Amino acid sequence: MSSKAKKIIRNIILIICIITFVSSASFLLYYYLIIPTGEKNVYADLREAISKKFLRDNGLEYKPEQIVVSTGAKQSIYQVVMALINPGDEVIIPTPFWVSYKEIVKVAEGKCVYVPTKIENDFKVTPQQLEEAITPRTKLIMFSSPSNPTGMLYTKEELKGIAEVLERHPNVFVMADEIYEHINFEGKHESLAQFPSVKEQVITVNGVAKGFAMTGWRIGWICGNKDAIKQLLYKVICKFSFNNPNF
Repeated sequence: MSSKAKKIIRNIILIICIITFVSSASFLLYYYLIIPTGEKNVYADLREAISKKFLRDNGLEYKPEQIVVSTGAKQSIYQVVMALINPGDEVIIPTPFWVSYKEIVKVAEGKCVYVPTKIENDFKVTPQQLEEAITPRTKLIMFSSPSNPTGMLYTKEELKGIAEVLERHPNVFVMADEIYEHINFEGKHESLAQFPSVKEQVITVNGVAKGFAMTGWRIGWICGNKDAIKQLLYKVICKFSFNNPNF
């Protein structure tokens, strides 16, 4: 490669770096200085629609400021893990599980703690198994219902048992992956966050890709208590690159 070609490539890379830095810095300035203190108006109409969706479909009351919109449920899961997990923190994952759970935890330098499920229990983790897996290092449980890849669905009574375990461990968060909520042929979908005693510990992830067959739109969301969402949003802004949904 000639020296002239190398110089052109270096200049292109420099321009891309400058644009990336300026756009990220502009977003920080916009979010923290230009928008008045209080409720942020970023994607306000979309976050309001998601808030109404939670109330209509799940009977859950969340304000728009408790919702973070992302480019799909996978990015949402990544953001939750990166915001909450420090090196050495334990993350409980019932098996079998969606392949990306493990890889995302590895990126955050967390430690995966696998809890095997059995076909006799419809591949559902039991409260006893969960209790035995929790240690002082446990920070997060990655939970999915309906499940990928098993397709199993937790009932309200089964979720209540999970909630009772969580009540005894208030410092443990649960990432409730509900992306397959509407792909359900067995009955009513139940959300773990419906139990008031653990609602503050549950961070729900969902999106439009599966139930609405809108994969290419890249819209997902995270919903949880205000403190967790503020921490998550701060780390997302400081650490991650931003991409807009592909409208």
